[in-house]
Amino acid sequence: MPTRIPRRLKLVHGTLQPCRDRPELELPPVEGAPEPPDFLDIEGAKEFTRVAGILTAARVLAAADLGLLTAYAAQWSVLVKLWRLGMRPLAAELMAFTRLAGELGLTIRSRASLPPAPEAPRKNPFDNLGRRPEPDPGADPSPRARRKRQ
Repeated sequence: MPTRIPRRLKLVHGTLQPCRDRPELELPPVEGAPEPPDFLDIEGAKEFTRVAGILTAARVLAAADLGLLTAYAAQWSVLVKLWRLGMRPLAAELMAFTRLAGELGLTIRSRASLPPAPEAPRKNPFDNLGRRPEPDPGADPSPRARRKRQ
């Protein structure tokens, strides 16, 4: 199945057709790392905090994703409990965990489809070309003072 072209690209390319236009749901990213829910155990809360920090820093965590993140952290704590008891988790439990991780963009395959994090604006190295440097406030601007320094 081909991937959908985002609406903003259709606008730029001039290929947006009003009869096929569907508004896209854009969710604003969460500001600051959210607190883990109270019902998560220690392992789940640690994982929730760790992953929430990663996704918040990448600006891809929306408020609608918090339930999914909670389910991911709860599944992680179940797997940790099983491994600590020396038991092997069922394939269904591992598959559920992998699927939740993929939905959050935590697997290698899913990270390839995520948009790159916005970069900080770079300073233009050519900004000062053609401009005189700022005079030193403590320096004497007279030509006689410049000759004495040389």
